Amino acid sequence: MDIAILHGEFFDIEQKRRSLENPTKSRKEIVNKIDNEYRVFSKKGAFICICCNTPVKMNLTTEELRPFYFSHFDSRECSYSENHKVYQKQQETSEDNMTKQVEITVLREILEGQLKPLNIDIQRGYLYKKRLSFVPDFILTFPNEKKWAIDYHTSIQLGRDNLFVKQLNRRKQVYADEGFQVFSFVGENWLAFNEDTGKGTLLKTESNFVMKTKADFEWDKFIFQLNAECLDMLNETLNTDSLSVDTQSIQYLNVNERTCKIVRFLHTADSNDRNTTIQSLASPITIPLSSALTLNEDQTGFHLVGDQEDALRNDFKQKLFRIVEESKVVVESVKPTYPMYLKPPPKEEELPDLPKFSLLNKGGTIYIKESRQTAPVQDYDDYDPEYEQVLREMAERAELASHRPIDKSPEQWERELYGNPTPTYIAYPHTSLKRSLEKTRDPFYEKKRMDFKDKILDSSIPGSHYIESGSTQWKLSVLRWVKEEMVNDAVQVSLPKVVIALKQEGIKFNQKDELIQYPVKAFLTYYQKELKKDLNQTITISYF
Repeated sequence: MDIAILHGEFFDIEQKRRSLENPTKSRKEIVNKIDNEYRVFSKKGAFICICCNTPVKMNLTTEELRPFYFSHFDSRECSYSENHKVYQKQQETSEDNMTKQVEITVLREILEGQLKPLNIDIQRGYLYKKRLSFVPDFILTFPNEKKWAIDYHTSIQLGRDNLFVKQLNRRKQVYADEGFQVFSFVGENWLAFNEDTGKGTLLKTESNFVMKTKADFEWDKFIFQLNAECLDMLNETLNTDSLSVDTQSIQYLNVNERTCKIVRFLHTADSNDRNTTIQSLASPITIPLSSALTLNEDQTGFHLVGDQEDALRNDFKQKLFRIVEESKVVVESVKPTYPMYLKPPPKEEELPDLPKFSLLNKGGTIYIKESRQTAPVQDYDDYDPEYEQVLREMAERAELASHRPIDKSPEQWERELYGNPTPTYIAYPHTSLKRSLEKTRDPFYEKKRMDFKDKILDSSIPGSHYIESGSTQWKLSVLRWVKEEMVNDAVQVSLPKVVIALKQEGIKFNQKDELIQYPVKAFLTYYQKELKKDLNQTITISYF
């Protein structure tokens, strides 16, 4: 430990050493100077441990790069000394220790200037009066006993990235178990952003430092209000199967220049075991470091907002509009040729000739009846454009049937194409006809569906320990809520509303409602991903 109490005042022995360092002084000279001034105090037990209030002694190491420190006379350990050892090991294995210590001193000065007037206690993480297996750089304690853990990462061990990710996941769990709200910042030297493309790269490690701030929720609301053409173009840019509007941000600090750069982004589909590509919504937003470490109005987080966020959102919208208009010009300049079944949908008065199928619409359900008639279907008085996709797929089947070899019966030909003959009557609700046909033909689909259900209900979701009710119970409640809100394979999720719905169903929590949103969102993200992978079903989830 590097801090003790001397005559009622904090004495930082490492800070004392750094203050004496200069090119003209050797390590031995520094040791001799501190020893001459304070050795007698150490012998008399004047230095007191700030954790257990027992005497400690100075240890002045002569080896370069080794720190000066205090230790108990009887060699026993208290939470401070143990936490300090854990913290020192963390720095040695994953940080640029020399740079880190200098910048941590600056961060503490700024935090104290911004937060002490609010009666918020700022202390180094290793001074926490309880043993921790992972120790944050700072712990902030509010008058209402709320605690925040703050970590500042100046270095990332690239060669040990997967191991580091595992360590960070365990660290987050330790912090959660202590009830800490976590805020992570990264050194600006790790910012990878391309101004020309608006894309950036995050290591898997950095994904652990991502935040969801109030400003990010404002961006979600803004994006969700864009027109369909802009949303389609954004989805194309992200190269995702379905657009999930979930703005996130990561903060990069330049302590020397006293600045913080905020990168707001959406995830793209470009990801691998080492890194992921992000699409920035604007150029990195630079704010003063003092502003970044100021609390927001309701003291739920830091004030990580730029002065021109409204203007940036408007610029983002205008850029999307321009891209959409430019793409229309390109499309109109090319006259594509379509196979018969991919031609643009016909007008009502020019309905296609479907020689093998008739279509009836009863009570919101489509009925497809196989027929051997060759005359055009005439009974489409209640035709609705919503069924254009159905018509196109029916026409495709008709064209494929027209290529049946003369030596094969229709039943043999359909078995070769689809695996099973088409039933005489099939009823489909308002979902994809193709998907429904696949389900009807696959004898193992029901087993796959049940296996999928068991898989997601048994899944391990980060933050589940915030919810006291059984894991299966709360997940089923979330899925019921999604099912009720689903419209055309898309659902708009208000996480606070989902939490309220869980409460109404008797689900019990051991944390505040705001924290419950995290496991709920993590479960929905997992459900959306696994649904696509296991059952080949795509749903769109947006958050507002």
